[in-house]
Amino acid sequence: MTSDDYVRSPCFINPQAQSYESLKAATPMSANQRAKFEPACTLGRDEECRRSKFVLGGGLVGSAGGGVAGGAVGVAAGTIVCAMVLGIPNFGSGGVACAVVGGVVGAKYLGELGSEAGEVAGEFIYGKVIP
Repeated sequence: MTSDDYVRSPCFINPQAQSYESLKAATPMSANQRAKFEPACTLGRDEECRRSKFVLGGGLVGSAGGGVAGGAVGVAAGTIVCAMVLGIPNFGSGGVACAVVGGVVGAKYLGELGSEAGEVAGEFIYGKVIP
């Protein structure tokens, strides 16, 4: 089986990819995700590739959801901390800066937590769907 035949198998994430190289180029992944994806989706490893789809997909959904929730919580927490602890008013450029910093910090940490939780959920779903 050639790599082009393998890309057309139901295991792959992007069914429109014409080759393994175009699959890698057309599927948006972080370096960490690519490091997990590539060893699993090589020739002859259909089961590991299928599992990787569930786990990485769950991680992506969890990361996005956690990032959105974390950003919202971080904005609120950032403005409260700046107002109460640092005495910076919630209006003007100081309030905006506090909200932005809080949002970024919240999105980063809850996004990472959501990614880990999503990978666990993806593993669980894979175990239920593919016995």
